[in-house]
Amino acid sequence: MKKLYLALLILISISYSFAAQPEKGLGVNLSRVADWGPAMPFTDIFRKSRAKWIPQRSTDWTWDTGESLSITKEGWIASLATNQEAVTVINVSLQGHYPAGIYHCYYEGEGEISFGHDAKLLQVSDNHCTVDVNPTNAGILVKIKKTTPSNPLRNIKLIMPGYETSYQQNFFYPPYINSLRKYKVVRYMDWQKPTILP
Repeated sequence: MKKLYLALLILISISYSFAAQPEKGLGVNLSRVADWGPAMPFTDIFRKSRAKWIPQRSTDWTWDTGESLSITKEGWIASLATNQEAVTVINVSLQGHYPAGIYHCYYEGEGEISFGHDAKLLQVSDNHCTVDVNPTNAGILVKIKKTTPSNPLRNIKLIMPGYETSYQQNFFYPPYINSLRKYKVVRYMDWQKPTILP
């Protein structure tokens, strides 16, 4: 009986030595999507804004004042009082390490939107504006100066240079996707927020 077990063990060992070995490789955990995060996952960088990745908290539309604002259930500004403005930020404290150039902003609703810090508003037309961005450590400031309560400004998108006509097909920023191709495993733990993906 011992000889049978020994022969079986040898047979299993020989079979394992010829079997395909599991492919090895590195994995990565995707970093948190945030206004101060270095990752650029999306062609629409408004998805990184503080107002977007922390939804339904009106104080994140006021950035540094902590003032409470009226917001919709989706997290957009519902109305503004006299002399009140809503402000959020994108790509702050990155030492200017994000793409420069002409960004295109698209939105729905009625109101007035403006930009500051690294971003300069160039032109406004029907629910669309162009913005010149020169990256520094300050990041992009987005300001809602007016909004119509019956048709508030909403679904704001700020599209990276070169993707203004293809952002719907290129939801993810292609250089970001290419940077992940070397990994065998991608972990999405920090992306488990309802506002990250549509």
